[in-house]
Amino acid sequence: MGNSNPLYIVDGVPTGDISYLNASDVASMDVLKDAASAAIYGSRAANGVILITTKKGRKGDMTVSYDGFYGVQNPARKLPLLNAKEYAIIMNEAAINSGRPRILR
Repeated sequence: MGNSNPLYIVDGVPTGDISYLNASDVASMDVLKDAASAAIYGSRAANGVILITTKKGRKGDMTVSYDGFYGVQNPARKLPLLNAKEYAIIMNEAAINSGRPRILR
C-alpha cells in the first residue's frame, strides 16, 4: 500500500502501528514472514505480520505497580546573547561588508 510497514495484529484487531502500546503490557509477540502463514490477512500482509498478545487480568488480590523515572536536564554551556543595540551593530557590519547599505540605525 505504498509503504514497507508490517501489519500489526493486537489481540486479533488489525492496526497500523503499536506506538500506543506499553511494552510491559505485551505477553507475547509472533512474526509471520512467509506468504502461507500471512495469507489469511490478504494483501495487507505483504510486508509481514506481527501478532501481539497483551496480558490479561487474573482473579485474586489486586496489585498495583508503578514504573517511572525522574531526570533533570541542564545546558552544558550557556551562550551569551546579544541585546538589541549589539544585534543592530552586527547586522550593519554584515551589510557594509557585503556591499549593501546599512539597514538598522
